[in-house]
Amino acid sequence: MHPLPTYRKIWDISYPIILSLLAQNIINVIDTAFLGRVGEVELGASAIGGLFYFSLFMLGFGFGTGAQILMARRNGEKKYSEIGKIFDHTMYIFLALGIFLIAAILIMAPLFLGAFIASDEIYVASI
Repeated sequence: MHPLPTYRKIWDISYPIILSLLAQNIINVIDTAFLGRVGEVELGASAIGGLFYFSLFMLGFGFGTGAQILMARRNGEKKYSEIGKIFDHTMYIFLALGIFLIAAILIMAPLFLGAFIASDEIYVASI
């Protein structure tokens, strides 16, 4: 039976994940500060585009975090040869996901965003 993890061990694992998510929020705050001086349309387009990007980014982030957990587990089990297999499969999934998301953004973003954005100016700037 494995010993229960301590709060310190949990913090050590979650700290890098928290920092990476915090970085995205800092970028959004900086965008708001700069674009607020440019204009309302640009600020609105940045906010909509940022949320759209972040929602797609989280798909990859979730897969990446899951792959890290699986690789760390195999490392702890001393099954080093399986780490490479997990890494290779993760890269294939990321490649397929990347191609799919680029196609989806190019094709579906105008339709999807058009359904949710009332202002024509913000819609055009978002696209």
